[in-house]
Amino acid sequence: MDSHFDELCFDFENTQEFFFPQGFVDFVHYKEGEIFSADFQEGKISVENSSSFKMLPNDLSSILLSDNPKVMQELQDKWDEIRSKYENETLMFKSSLKYYYRLKKKRRDSIESLITSMFDLANLMALLMYVPTFAKEVTLIDRREDEKAKSYPVLISYGLSERTLSLATRERHHFHLPLTSKNVDLEKAIVEWIRLSSGYSSVVSSIQNETGFISEHESHSDIVLFSTQLEEINRKIGGSRKEKYENPITSIGSSRMKALLAHKLAVRDSESIGSRVGALRNEIAHVGKPKSLLEIISTRDQAIIAVCLKLIVQSHILSEIGIHKSLIHEYQDFYLPS
Repeated sequence: MDSHFDELCFDFENTQEFFFPQGFVDFVHYKEGEIFSADFQEGKISVENSSSFKMLPNDLSSILLSDNPKVMQELQDKWDEIRSKYENETLMFKSSLKYYYRLKKKRRDSIESLITSMFDLANLMALLMYVPTFAKEVTLIDRREDEKAKSYPVLISYGLSERTLSLATRERHHFHLPLTSKNVDLEKAIVEWIRLSSGYSSVVSSIQNETGFISEHESHSDIVLFSTQLEEINRKIGGSRKEKYENPITSIGSSRMKALLAHKLAVRDSESIGSRVGALRNEIAHVGKPKSLLEIISTRDQAIIAVCLKLIVQSHILSEIGIHKSLIHEYQDFYLPS
């Protein structure tokens, strides 16, 4: 078997709710072909429907119920009439529906390259839904001009902790999510994410390895990491060196976000947040520096500060891939720790 392929098809365990509420699958129309598609330099990523159907039975009472027997009889009579008129036709009804992704490269590509591109998309969905995201079913497609297309299922092993797996498979509800296919331009988000994703590998790695718990060591590491990310964001948005922490926070932080940070950092106003973040970062990063802030900020509050800084960095990424600021504020407020 050739080690290069034309396409890769896959779905993610927990992203169905991004597109539609699972409990309302009967109200979603099945659509042939591409629903979303995004062209990038090396090829195209599309989102398509996969659905299963069952044959509509002759006796409608086996699948339909009404308190009014006249309604049922009228439906049955009409159905009998239609079946008699179109004897050779088969009518099916949808029993399940899901969304899956198809990655097509302009040239046949290696398995490693195709899988890497799949991981890139998984990282984007992890960012949008703020949850570890991993492919559940993966299939390589081999299309030769002189042969029928062949598919090969792929078994991918993930070194996930039990807590990460639990988060990745936890039930979510479409109506509660701040970002869904209804308010996100997924085509634009995919194109922009492919362009800039390499610069944010540490951020998405943090999401993909989330456990729902944070140790003191992890909160200290995150404060140093994400405050450093704020410095780079400040440079990108044209802020001065004096504003390297303040500017990225005030420019995109929601009112609730800034109020929570001010409270946990023990400052009275949002203008002092940046300087206090810098001071806290320096206490953690520099051995021998007096630990005056670490002595007054509890371990739990340090963890909350770390999560807030992480959300601020994620928010700037969301802004870069085309998410509106008002939606970003909803995203922050939804995922803020209590």
